[in-house]
Amino acid sequence: MNVLGLDIGGANLKASDGLTGWSTPFALYRDPSGLPRALRSLCRTGEPDLIAVTMTGELADCYATRAVGVREILAAVEQAFSGSPCVVWQTAGEFVPPATAAEVWRLTASANWHALATFAGRVAPEGDSLVVDCGSTTTDLVPLTRGFVDERGLTDEERLASGSLVYTGCGRTPAFALGNGRQLAVGATRSDDREAEFTLVPEFFATAADVWQVATGATEPAWNGPTADGRGHSLAEARQRLARQMCSDAGDVATVLQPLAQKLCERQVSEVLQAYERVVSSDVTTVIASGSGRPLIDALLTRLPQHPSVVWLADVFDAAVAAAAPAFAVARLAEERVVIAGDS
Repeated sequence: MNVLGLDIGGANLKASDGLTGWSTPFALYRDPSGLPRALRSLCRTGEPDLIAVTMTGELADCYATRAVGVREILAAVEQAFSGSPCVVWQTAGEFVPPATAAEVWRLTASANWHALATFAGRVAPEGDSLVVDCGSTTTDLVPLTRGFVDERGLTDEERLASGSLVYTGCGRTPAFALGNGRQLAVGATRSDDREAEFTLVPEFFATAADVWQVATGATEPAWNGPTADGRGHSLAEARQRLARQMCSDAGDVATVLQPLAQKLCERQVSEVLQAYERVVSSDVTTVIASGSGRPLIDALLTRLPQHPSVVWLADVFDAAVAAAAPAFAVARLAEERVVIAGDS
């Protein structure tokens, strides 16, 4: 059966055929009417026999309410793939028809983490495990008990309160959010041996992708979606964007840019670690990791009080699957669970 799994977000679209995955940036919040066309462009292997959908895009502010968002996203899927049947994953742990998904929208909204964790349970050993999925905007921390999802809330509101959802990622997160508006002391850079202090202004000059790239000195960012200024992804351009966040130019603050970025990364990791400590109530033997935010996950793993084994979905499958993990999950789950009328 030719299944196309879709994870429809507010800034990125992810797809999978159950073998590999792929994704593309798409600013749903700016162009909701363009969603059917964008979804259609994700189809690589002819007309699918089945479309399996999960989403987070209903939260985009182009929709008056999340219920409207769920309904309009499902309508866009229908418009894009009118010849293919469709099923939608819900946090009840099952697929439902689009009409049911729209009616019982609270179980449909932002359910991609649940689909991923349900599938990830296949590679979880006995004991307690944790799925850590870090993307461009958010980080999910989902406990598993004997391979089954141990829910710490189902809605975004409940998961934010429990720590299972951390609204920070390695791509689109504004750089100033990592500084929290406070002055940051960076190194002993003054002639009097005092640390220099800088403030990140609350303007969208740079993103977490720039911060991690400058901190590590990487030639390419972990996430290569649109930049804050619309320019490229070189290290020099990332440094200039981060300098702008301090109302400066890269040449004027060249000696402090990397230590500043490293301090911001450390703050972000600490935020996720605090959420981890709220979510995890017993010894975690295994972490199952996925997403485009591998630098943040790597740093988090070095800070964990236990020393769990790590299963990277990129190693079990491939890097493309890990980057589009929820889409891959719904594709595989649909292959196993959904029977199309007429199939034997």
